[in-house]
Amino acid sequence: MLMNQKKLTSFGVALTAIVMLAGASFSNNSRVQKPSRPNIILILADDMGFSDLGSYGGEIATPNLDRLAREGLRFTQFYNNTRCSPSRAALLTGLYSHQTGVAETPDSANFPEGYLRHLSDRSVTIAEALRAEGYHTLMSGKWHLGSERPHWPVDRGFERSFSLIDCCSNYFGSEEYHANENNPSTGPFRRALFANDDRPVAPPGENFYITDAFGERAADFVTEYARKDEPFFLYLAFTAPHWPLHALPADIAILIIEHDMDLVFRFARRITVLVQGEVLVEGTPAEISANRRVHEVYLGEQHHA
Repeated sequence: MLMNQKKLTSFGVALTAIVMLAGASFSNNSRVQKPSRPNIILILADDMGFSDLGSYGGEIATPNLDRLAREGLRFTQFYNNTRCSPSRAALLTGLYSHQTGVAETPDSANFPEGYLRHLSDRSVTIAEALRAEGYHTLMSGKWHLGSERPHWPVDRGFERSFSLIDCCSNYFGSEEYHANENNPSTGPFRRALFANDDRPVAPPGENFYITDAFGERAADFVTEYARKDEPFFLYLAFTAPHWPLHALPADIAILIIEHDMDLVFRFARRITVLVQGEVLVEGTPAEISANRRVHEVYLGEQHHA
């Protein structure tokens, strides 16, 4: 199936979501066969380019996601709101973001009048719907759909959560970060707000890295709730690669070779992979090379000393 550049850009400029269903089976013990309810894991990456995954031509090694793509399904047409919070709001409710009250990122200085800075009480999240049907509902990752109670994950259907309530954070947790997206060099500077269920928490300063922390908490949830009789829904929402783009030194060392690769060579490599995967980018190399966003490798612009 071929896909033009406009559709491909819409595919994942802001967000890419991967849904994995596990444990579906059918019972032979009843006269009417009823499917057992699957465990559901929904993984979200923040502000990732459409071809940053290895399975879509990216230079960064993403072997686990590539395996899911190879053994599962890959989208060739996908749309989002090209902004963080509106896309999250639509994903979790099944509504247009304007219907949820989140027409723009809640902390934006340009937030439009007449809309809320959190999910509307008139919208139902997938966690609320599944919990009502007997699912355990779990979250690990970035929330950014309401910074005040009662608009946290635990207020919107999640039984358990370890979450970054704010839009972003220093990836190492212990330091302040620039909270002004429009002018990051001037601040204001602040510590991000994290929450463990209904309790605000400060991330530990030593050996903390936000991507690893979210992944490890999600793995703990899976280990704990896979033993239970009831199915679970896990929403794993990574901050990466949303700014401030902090990478671990070891990852930077590996990727620096790719970062220094000739632009044209990287373009050719990426197009080759995309075409082989039956996803075609239209345009001449010169035209597409002019758009450096296509060729970005998300390296850390700074890292923890």
